[in-house]
Amino acid sequence: MAYLSDILIGLQNGFEGKTKVGTSLIKNNFYDLCIKVNGGSRNSPIIFNNQEVFLKEIPYSILFNINTLIGNSSVINLLDLLEDIGKLKELNINLNKLFISKNSHIIQYQHSTEKNRNGISKYGLENNPTYRDKYNKKGIQYGQLEYTEIMKYLKGNIIEKIDSEELIMRSKKILLYQFYSFNLDIDWGDYTISSSAHCSSGFCCSLVNPQFVNNIYGVCSVYDIYPNNCNSIVECDVLIKINDFEETLCNTAVNCNWLNLDKLIKNIKINGVNILIITRCDILINLHKYMLYHKNVLKDFKNWKDFTEYIRKVINKIYCINQIVFSYSKINM
Repeated sequence: MAYLSDILIGLQNGFEGKTKVGTSLIKNNFYDLCIKVNGGSRNSPIIFNNQEVFLKEIPYSILFNINTLIGNSSVINLLDLLEDIGKLKELNINLNKLFISKNSHIIQYQHSTEKNRNGISKYGLENNPTYRDKYNKKGIQYGQLEYTEIMKYLKGNIIEKIDSEELIMRSKKILLYQFYSFNLDIDWGDYTISSSAHCSSGFCCSLVNPQFVNNIYGVCSVYDIYPNNCNSIVECDVLIKINDFEETLCNTAVNCNWLNLDKLIKNIKINGVNILIITRCDILINLHKYMLYHKNVLKDFKNWKDFTEYIRKVINKIYCINQIVFSYSKINM
């Protein structure tokens, strides 16, 4: 067992910037396998070869000629997968390095109609019934499909179904990332909508040996961002700027608030994060407003330097962390 693993996890509510950070890690490290640990059809676009690329199901690691696995706890919308395949063909990307775990589950037609009938929002429409049927052992696994069925669903394309362990054991360096974010974790998170999947860094270790985990990257935005169905306190100045800027959130309306440093530290500690990446720093720099919550008090800072030094000081006093990186919104690949 010679592989090393890195884990990438979100520490907030789903819009931290994991996609762009993860893609940057993939580009600048020597991974030979990337695994989407869980989740369904949802992602953010990236800039690849000077054009915007948006893949719903398939991890962006496939663009960089890396073995790419849609993992055991993922759910797969075959229509979205087919759209992704079409996009990859337009980009002349070979599908030979794309794999799907035999244990991943298929989003079926009745799952979509059930959620639509119940009037749920447009994202994640089918996931909850799929997870329910998975746990009730009534769902369909990708491994149960014959290759003739796969070719029918994917219009002549075949994506190899594989035992995850087999692929992991022949890899040297692995990146695992959580599709969902930490605050949606059913056991630990302060989630505002129901969740049916564990989303801590420890969940990634259901696939790899924790003794061989090298780095745990935790990603958070420099301000908190919430789904539009969350009853959060909204800071108007920041919200206006987000509505101008955050078109990469799949045109989703979002609420936001200043960063809660206490919650962030809690999430860092539980997940064993040793490298913290704080994204979207340019938003506050352009606003010239630097605020956060600490010990239930909203603190205001005169400048960016005081703001960042305070974050470093408080985190390092409570939890030993190797590196804190302040990053920006636009990362071109």
